[in-house]
Amino acid sequence: MNTDTLQTAVDSVTTASEQATNHNNVWMWIAIAEAVVILLLMISWSRKERFNPVKEAKRKVKAEGNIDFSNTINSAFHANDLYHDLIVKCHPDRFATDEKKRSFAEELSAMIGECKTDYNRLIELKKEAKEKLNINF
Repeated sequence: MNTDTLQTAVDSVTTASEQATNHNNVWMWIAIAEAVVILLLMISWSRKERFNPVKEAKRKVKAEGNIDFSNTINSAFHANDLYHDLIVKCHPDRFATDEKKRSFAEELSAMIGECKTDYNRLIELKKEAKEKLNINF
């Protein structure tokens, strides 16, 4: 009887070992498949053209021609102050009594809002305001 018990124990250990090996093989193949998918995603991501501000700026320079750097610097440092001065002095409510000036002030205010960050254009609008609305700055 001892032999049968011993043989049964050996058989059960062998069966459990085979099942564990098969079970581990399944998880190993799943891990390999995940690694392959991650590797493929990394390769496709590295090949994509990502947004590069330097390349974008070079493309715009080629498309538009030369960039006016003085306007860019002036716009960065002075456009905001000029915008606020113009929008206050050219507001249509300041010309409530004169319908002609009021309509021009409405158009001018809209243009000032559109050109909020373009210093050279704001200077041109300031000259128009001086001429047509008689505003002193």
